Amino acid sequence: LTLHLPEHLGAPHDLDIFIYLVELSADDSQPIYVTEGCMRASHRAEVEDVPPHALRADLPDELREPWHSFKAADKQSLVPSTQIQLRFALLPVGWQFAAGSSVAVLVCSACKFFAPLPNLFLGCE
Repeated sequence: LTLHLPEHLGAPHDLDIFIYLVELSADDSQPIYVTEGCMRASHRAEVEDVPPHALRADLPDELREPWHSFKAADKQSLVPSTQIQLRFALLPVGWQFAAGSSVAVLVCSACKFFAPLPNLFLGCE
C-alpha cells in the first residue's frame, strides 16, 4: 500500500498511521474487517538489503512488499510543509468479497486497538 500524506497535515515529530481494509456490503450493514497494516512515518525509508527469507523473487518489483530496517540510522524526521510517501504492506489474507459489495480503506493516525472490533469506525480518532 502506498500512502501520500499531504503537506497541510502539519509536521508533528512523528506520526503513526493505521490502515484498515474493510468490506462494505451492498445493504449498508456493518463494515466487515478484512486486514490491516501500520507504519510509523519516521521509519518510512526503504532499504535495499532485504534478508533472503523476505525476498519474493517470484514477484515483479512493483508487487513486492517494501522493506524497512527500523534502525535509528535510517530514521527520517518529518519536515514542515513537505509531502511524504509511506509504502507498507497489509497483513496477508485470503478474502472473497461478496457480489455488490465495496472496498473501503480506513486511514487513522491513532487507534486504540490492533484487532477487529464490532464497529471499526468507533476505534479511530
